[in-house]
Amino acid sequence: SWQHQPHAETYAAYADLFKDVTPEKRLAKIKELVKHNPGDPASAIAVAKAAIDARQYDLARSQLLAAIDRRETVAACQL
Repeated sequence: SWQHQPHAETYAAYADLFKDVTPEKRLAKIKELVKHNPGDPASAIAVAKAAIDARQYDLARSQLLAAIDRRETVAACQL
């Protein structure tokens, strides 16, 4: 679960559950998910990915910078 071990594959599976909703609604769902482990770099990456899809680039940028600050540079740079 996200609370104990956030991971990109968990994010992908969770986001896939909401593939038929608007990107904005998917972003809201991802924000709810990451509340269970907000300090983990994977949480910042998950929000950044969903924010990019929702075209909320300022939010995406801030989350990517947070991930980089937490030493999650590879995943952040891949976005």
